[in-house]
Amino acid sequence: MTSKQTTFVAVTDALSSGAGATVFWTLPSDLDRARIVETWEAAGLDPKMLPGARGDTPALWAALDGLCRAHNATAHGNPNAPLLVQRVVPGQKGDGYTVNTLVNERWTADTQTATRDGEWSVGMRVVRFTDGSRDHLDLSGPLAEDAAFAQSVRDAYTAERNVLTHTTVTNWLANRVIPALGGINLRAATLDSAKSGGGPYYLPPDALETWGRMVGALKAGTGARFGTMPTMHSEEAVETILGALTAEIEKTCTGMEDALVEEDLGVRALRTAADRAQTVLGKVARYEGVLSTKLDSLREMAERTIAATSAAVLAAEAAEAEKAAAKIEG
Repeated sequence: MTSKQTTFVAVTDALSSGAGATVFWTLPSDLDRARIVETWEAAGLDPKMLPGARGDTPALWAALDGLCRAHNATAHGNPNAPLLVQRVVPGQKGDGYTVNTLVNERWTADTQTATRDGEWSVGMRVVRFTDGSRDHLDLSGPLAEDAAFAQSVRDAYTAERNVLTHTTVTNWLANRVIPALGGINLRAATLDSAKSGGGPYYLPPDALETWGRMVGALKAGTGARFGTMPTMHSEEAVETILGALTAEIEKTCTGMEDALVEEDLGVRALRTAADRAQTVLGKVARYEGVLSTKLDSLREMAERTIAATSAAVLAAEAAEAEKAAAKIEG
């Protein structure tokens, strides 16, 4: 039996018991990165594939926000206790540093009179400095003089940096792991990254062993739920896979070709685009093998994008060479 999809023909009988699988997952709200690293490495997987810890600025915000809530809970009912609120001063961010501020809504009587007209008294100024691989906090202000409280800020920040939200992990799985395994998104609509679940995605048969080890590691490290359904050998399965693959390739190739026209890309960005176009062609070839059918229209689309990006690279390199020569002569 055959089914037509755009300009190519799919032979559904080619989908055998080794036709791949549909996968999906549901994650807890927050995940411990250290635990994931432990189970990931135990499964013999490359830790370089794992997502990084929560971004430094969000981690700092989350740490200070949690400390404010914890402090205010203990201060409740005490009219003289300062209630802490986090504020970010506009413009207080630069190359290598970010400033967050803990402010007091109400100060104790022996330090400063409370203000209720929208002004805030700074209790602690927290500056996050990033110097290469180093990351440290600089604390100043009255609250920083309390050594225990200052240490609680540092401890909370360290803990928050190790937190992975379900959004981060879903985006990582959807945008890095699934593509690296040659998978495709079976939904026409874009994945809503705000959800804790992901899928369904199709994975080709040669990716399932690695995916299985990844799932085992993530289940052990997070308590997440994963589902895997073997792809049935049917006309509908082929149409779904080809439809999703076509949408992905068209979106990728059109986006790269539009960027060549609309954006002023440098040589480095153009080389990256050219490499990505080659990856697209490789994916088309891979699915020709999975489905045992020619995908001529997708192959032509990928080859056209390769030609366009390669030409753009050559033109940009020539322009850079001319500028360098003119600078030397000048």
